Amino acid sequence: MKLKRFNQTMFGVLSGLILLIFLAGSIYPAAGYGQGNDKVKKSEHKKKVKTGFVHDKEAFERNKRNEERRDDGYRRDHRENYDHWNDNHAYDHRRGHGPRFRVLPAGHTLVHINGQKFYYQNGWYYWPDGSEYYRMSGPVGASITIMPGGYKRIYVGNTMYYYLHGTYYQYDRPRKLYFVVEPPIGAQVVSIPEEYDRVYMGSIPYYHYNGSYYKYDPRHKVYILVNAPIGLELSVLPFGCKMIMRGNNKYYSYGSVYYEPVRRNGGMVFRVVRW
Repeated sequence: MKLKRFNQTMFGVLSGLILLIFLAGSIYPAAGYGQGNDKVKKSEHKKKVKTGFVHDKEAFERNKRNEERRDDGYRRDHRENYDHWNDNHAYDHRRGHGPRFRVLPAGHTLVHINGQKFYYQNGWYYWPDGSEYYRMSGPVGASITIMPGGYKRIYVGNTMYYYLHGTYYQYDRPRKLYFVVEPPIGAQVVSIPEEYDRVYMGSIPYYHYNGSYYKYDPRHKVYILVNAPIGLELSVLPFGCKMIMRGNNKYYSYGSVYYEPVRRNGGMVFRVVRW
């Protein structure tokens, strides 16, 4: 009887322990389960961090593309502004002439030579043509009181000249003025205005700028002013040529050079002729 009662008591104790263990397990997860859950949570956290990095990288690339678009837009706007400037100021650029401007530069002065009106500013001369202005070398007879910076002293024989932007000057000491003179044949200069036009007489190249003709000496790296070669043809006359008649024939003169209009391949060219 006592043994039976003991067994019943032990059974009740064990049942109670089992119940407590079961209840504790449902409220507090086992160590293994908790660690596993933590591992899952850590894995998810890492995944979120990694995913967040991917998003950041995508955002970085997107921002980079946007910056490139903005930069390209800036370059495009800058280029359009530059082209707009050209459209308004350096209109209708023609080789051998110099650019044509719609607006004169600030600080220009008015010059009258032989009844013709010119404008001058910092070594450049502007010939009015309707509502626009050609930039060109100085007209013979124009004078200035001070030579702008950048001029070069050159000698032809024993005569000294001042050279700047394709224009030749001589100094008149009594009047204290620098006068534009005819380009002296034989002058040697290291540079000519970039608007020159390269033309050929046979296989020989000449560099023409506003009525002046140069040959390049590669050995000494200079341009030598030469007489206009007889028979050489230009597609465009130097700006400022004067029309003259000889009998029934029309010619054009620029300084001491004379041109005859000749029809060529359905168009018109201007041939240097002996006068």
